[in-house]
Amino acid sequence: MANQTHYPSTHLTESAGCVLFHLPSRKICLLSLTSKDKTDSLLTLPKGRRNINETRKDAAIRETTEETSYECSLLPVKMGARLTLPEDDENVRDRVRQFDACTESFHMQLRRVGREKEGRAKIVWWFIAKVDEEDYERKEGVGWDGGVKDGVRVEWKEYKDAVEELSYETDIEVVKTAWGILEATEGS
Repeated sequence: MANQTHYPSTHLTESAGCVLFHLPSRKICLLSLTSKDKTDSLLTLPKGRRNINETRKDAAIRETTEETSYECSLLPVKMGARLTLPEDDENVRDRVRQFDACTESFHMQLRRVGREKEGRAKIVWWFIAKVDEEDYERKEGVGWDGGVKDGVRVEWKEYKDAVEELSYETDIEVVKTAWGILEATEGS
């Protein structure tokens, strides 16, 4: 039997977010979170908790838009996944397939939270998105301040800078994976 861990809904938090790209400049949208005492800041990716009866895709877009103030949409990409096609029969072999124009989650994180006895977990589903070009041009064209609110500021970074400056190793891995998928999509 496979190694299994079970979490009832009362012990599970589910979040979704996006690696948000501005395709013409090939920049990535990051959030700069300033501490309450304004002495420190963290650079992270936009994400947040999923609402009841909301799809993961919808949660990712909603949370990314809420946190960045930029309108965005999922970017259809070329990627591998262990998903099946609707016409597959029940006995299809479990394997990685390549999909074109895919808007599924490309990465999932499982974090164990709380004390060991509590057995709580947090799942974060990651998607690849592109900023709405008109919204980007309108905000950037008027010298928009990056949406500073509640100690959160939006920053657009080039890939190399994003990887070097992100505060969490897990976010770096997510960005590296998304970048690889973007490059494979553009190269095909």
